[in-house]
Amino acid sequence: MPLAVNAGDALHAYMWAAVLRADTPGAFEETLRMIHRTAEGQHVDLAWVEHGRWDLTPDDYLEMVRLKTGWYTVVTPLRLGALATGVTPPHAFEAAGLDLGVAFQIRDDVLNLVGDAAAYGKEIAGDLLEGKRTLIALGWLGRATGEQRGVFLAEMAKSRADKDPDTIARLLGWMRESGAVEDAMRVAHDHAARGLSGLRAALADAPDPQAAGHLFGLMEQLATREK
Repeated sequence: MPLAVNAGDALHAYMWAAVLRADTPGAFEETLRMIHRTAEGQHVDLAWVEHGRWDLTPDDYLEMVRLKTGWYTVVTPLRLGALATGVTPPHAFEAAGLDLGVAFQIRDDVLNLVGDAAAYGKEIAGDLLEGKRTLIALGWLGRATGEQRGVFLAEMAKSRADKDPDTIARLLGWMRESGAVEDAMRVAHDHAARGLSGLRAALADAPDPQAAGHLFGLMEQLATREK
């Protein structure tokens, strides 16, 4: 862990060096804003875990994800790309990027529960082991029986090392059977559709239609990923 933290600190410095070498007006400020937004979202996420908060709503989750994922994954890369070409980033990049970031994160949460381990590349049910507040978990809690809710909260109060694999498997089964995954996917689909529509409109007047089409395709893959 200490080696990983030190490597991360070093890479962070290299990132700033790359921004400065690019000498793109506005890039420094854009990158700084992205770091502030992402850190704010990460703080909210970690604070929920630290304080054992499960009295949360889907809107709480969506706002956290807009900060934690939307700016880092979509909004700032889009804006930096525009700045690198000498173009003022369209205002629509922000709203579209936040929607696309939400769609990406929800799909990632879904894959963590129902994805193929080999294709996903991460630990299946890792979010449950870590006690992550996902749209799926919050949606399921809203319809869980009293007994199910009690089992869930008792297990989530434990550290990752102390969690019982059989109980985690039972919770995973309950969530899969409840319809919460399908509900989350509908939310992801709606955000993806709105984000892609906004992005298409923002790119309509791009001077290089081929490059704009390639960019749109990449964002479409990100927001509708299946693995």
